[in-house]
Order: sequence, then C-alpha cells, then structure tokens
Amino acid sequence: APAAVTRAPVPPPATVAGDMVDGRFVPAAVVAELPVKPHEQIYVQVGAFGSQDNVTRVRARLASLGQQAQVTQTVTGRQKLQRVRVGPLASVDSADTVLNQIIQAGLTEAKIVVD
Repeated sequence: APAAVTRAPVPPPATVAGDMVDGRFVPAAVVAELPVKPHEQIYVQVGAFGSQDNVTRVRARLASLGQQAQVTQTVTGRQKLQRVRVGPLASVDSADTVLNQIIQAGLTEAKIVVD
C-alpha cells in the first residue's frame, strides 16, 4: 500500500519580502509608484543595445505592432548604447497598455521609464 501523504503548510521563503494571506505567500511589490513630475515624460523602453542590428530588428518588430520607436544615445561606463523607446506617452495608463502589448509580442525586457 502507498505511504500516506500529509499536507503541511509550506513556510514562506526567507529571502523574499511578503506576507501570508489566507494561507498563501504573497510577495511584496517590486515596483515603486511615484508621481510623474511636470517636466518628465513617460516612455516604454524596449532595450538598450550596442549593436545597430539589434536596434533595427527591434524597431521593425515595434513597427509591425503599430508602434513608432525613438532611438537615443546613452553611455554606460565606457559603452555607447542606443536606447529604443516608444513615447513619450500621455499617461501611466497608456504606458501600461503599450507595455503590455510589447511584452505580449515577445519583447519581454521592456519596461516603463520616466525621463
């Protein structure tokens, strides 16, 4: 006969912040919500690339979604990168919508940035 299996609550992970809610562990939010200042603009940044081929590929993918991308230069350490962004967007809600569309299309490194 198979051995009896007992159910015991699984303790929450010690390395992740969060709380137990109705017997389930709910991790704490990892995103901080802050107001957008009047002189700042909201973008969805799809990536920052050192390769022009990657920039071209991502821009084409965004164009197929109906999204026009901006490309701006930035320097990180000694490396020159090209940021591919959609925006500026009118609101946080529209940024959320665009972000979800881009992530659903497989560009999962996209994030909302305020500049």
